[in-house]
Amino acid sequence: MFLIATILHTFIPPNPPFYSLFCSNAAITSPTNFSISIESFVSIFLVTGILPALLLYKYLHDKAQVKERVIELARAYERRSSLEAIYNQVNWARLDPSHGSKMLREMGKILDKPCQYLYAHGEQKLAENVDIFTKKLREFSNLLLN
Repeated sequence: MFLIATILHTFIPPNPPFYSLFCSNAAITSPTNFSISIESFVSIFLVTGILPALLLYKYLHDKAQVKERVIELARAYERRSSLEAIYNQVNWARLDPSHGSKMLREMGKILDKPCQYLYAHGEQKLAENVDIFTKKLREFSNLLLN
């Protein structure tokens, strides 16, 4: 684009020297005689203001898109897990109470070994939580038999 503008500038009259676009003195004879024109100063000022703003916008836009993707992914997993929960509830209702009670007792027995391991290695709080869960499993299995 700059090249096209330069070519058009050389072929369209009036034809001032190229460096006159950037400095106020048409003829530069010494380094002390050089001074920047107001047009170039304003353009440099605008570019230095616009460039960081565009970079900041791009960064914030990308960050918002990542958050949006995470939210969409969480919604998809939540929808999937809720459908699986509904499906499992329907299948759980089809089981006979004695078989369901037996499964819950087996699950409690499987959790007893990790619970004992946690008690032996000083993880009291976690072991208590596992123990409470196994007690709830036992209560629920008893409830199924009633």
